[in-house]
Amino acid sequence: MDQTETAGGEEAPLTALPCTIQDAVYTIAGEKAWEISFTQPKIRPSAASDLLLMVTGSAFVRDFSFEASQGFGGTYLQVTVDDAELGQSMPAEDQPDDPIAFHGFAQNQAGGLVRLPDAPQSGDMAPVAIYIPDVSKYFWYDEKYTDIETGETLDEPVALPQGLFMGSCLK
Repeated sequence: MDQTETAGGEEAPLTALPCTIQDAVYTIAGEKAWEISFTQPKIRPSAASDLLLMVTGSAFVRDFSFEASQGFGGTYLQVTVDDAELGQSMPAEDQPDDPIAFHGFAQNQAGGLVRLPDAPQSGDMAPVAIYIPDVSKYFWYDEKYTDIETGETLDEPVALPQGLFMGSCLK
């Protein structure tokens, strides 16, 4: 990973997962209902990144594109809609009033997490962790979920995605 941090005036390398971001998957420890992955669509969805972030639940997938503010504002996600003409998800024209913050993290030599300043790009090494504090409000609270193994509809609520998603390489 090209990123470095200053530790006591010295440059210290940051580490990422040993795979590209498209070859990584992110889950919350102990919870298998939600997964985050990245895909590169045919047409670049935004100026901030050429990737879409996919949050997969037990019954559906929701895509988000990236937006980056100028200066020190951070990286945000935009809600997307399917564009049948393009054959992919693109940013919706009506975006929520509250931006969805996105935080990707690399690991420093001491084992701590360091926030990455930019939106991910295809071919980047995969961050070790992802945190999206406000993503859960974009999923239905009364959604009925299907058990992938049995096909039965679950009556109990499924926890919405909250917490730190830790990455692992698929290959």
